[in-house]
Amino acid sequence: LNRILKLPKRKIVGWLYREIKKHEESVSKRENVVEKEKRYHDNAIIGYNSRFSKDARIFNNLNDKSRIKIGENCLIYGDILIYGHGGNVEIGDLVFIGENSRVWSSLSIKVGNNVLISHNVNIHDNNSHPLDSNLRRVQAEIILTKGLPDSSFGTKEDKIVIEDDVWIGFNSSINKGVTVGKGSIVAAGSYVFKDVPPYSVVMGNPAQIVSKTQ
Repeated sequence: LNRILKLPKRKIVGWLYREIKKHEESVSKRENVVEKEKRYHDNAIIGYNSRFSKDARIFNNLNDKSRIKIGENCLIYGDILIYGHGGNVEIGDLVFIGENSRVWSSLSIKVGNNVLISHNVNIHDNNSHPLDSNLRRVQAEIILTKGLPDSSFGTKEDKIVIEDDVWIGFNSSINKGVTVGKGSIVAAGSYVFKDVPPYSVVMGNPAQIVSKTQ
């Protein structure tokens, strides 16, 4: 401090200005983090020490935080969404969800413990849109003008279960009605339309068993 006080007045003012700006930026960053964390906790039940990247998002279109449950020690970079007419997402402990991955539910998606979900993975328990073109037109108009509707419009949906110790590679899709068994691996770029037995490695479109993990 004595060294600073010996500086010319102009330099002291400059130093004070820089220190104040650094403090303001630090406070602003902390406030942004606190505000974002609050938004996560307003939309989901979140376990101890689970963290979110700055790009992670939770969309709780039912405004019922009990419908999205995240366990302890998880790290989320992607999106978690429940639709306006229904949906439940339950994520266990020690789960990683990579960048640009989407866990979207209109019925039920359950993820076990120690699960690795790489980047650009899609996990959807529904078709998103009805097959009937007239219904699809009406649904699209509502989405584009008002947001997600409170009706399924007859869209097909079925629960997804991802059991413990599963690894899902990047650019993969897990589709409605699928159970991925304990300890299994879904290779990168795979499209999974049917159940994966425990301790299996699946690959391709549609995904086929290519080996076992034990």
